[in-house]
Amino acid sequence: MKVSLLITALLFGTASLFAQLDIEDEDLKIEILRVKKMSKTVSWDHSMSTVGKNNDRIQVKVALAFENKKGENIDFNKISLIDPEHRLRYRILDMTLKNSFGGASPADKLAKRSNIKMPSFWVSYDEKIPDTFPEYSLEGFQNVEFVIKTSTGKNNKSVLYLAPVSRKGLKKANLYFGVSKTNKPTLYKLYYEKEEIGSFTY
Repeated sequence: MKVSLLITALLFGTASLFAQLDIEDEDLKIEILRVKKMSKTVSWDHSMSTVGKNNDRIQVKVALAFENKKGENIDFNKISLIDPEHRLRYRILDMTLKNSFGGASPADKLAKRSNIKMPSFWVSYDEKIPDTFPEYSLEGFQNVEFVIKTSTGKNNKSVLYLAPVSRKGLKKANLYFGVSKTNKPTLYKLYYEKEEIGSFTY
């Protein structure tokens, strides 16, 4: 099945980009609504504080639409933020979800280590769910991801990735990225798998 992935970027209230991509076997539409720099004090959980003082936090707010609400769960690990100037590819650091009733909740996250003793009930370990972020690496680009403390003792840090998200009632998502403050490019690009969705500055 071949369906359309539609993206319209509205950055700071100004329409700056219109792009449409055909994605194989994905019944999904994504619209970028807003991009902004986040306050250091705003956080859904402590993973937002792991980016360090030399990095900024960016929020990319997106709207989601699909015909089949009972289709396969959405894998947000396929979305990444690209810094083409410094050849960097950023993983989503955190994400919150909004349903059709306007309620918001943090997305479930998975750790790559089984020794989970997190103060967050939405972080777990499941070896049956793969992390697809590395599958869509770009040649010549460095993947950037942050680790957080998942337990006490040695080997107590882990990269977190996003658990599959059900389509039921899903309307919007806030994507959070940690990006370099010192090596700030003139332009960022948002990618789905290896296809460019749109570009922006902040």
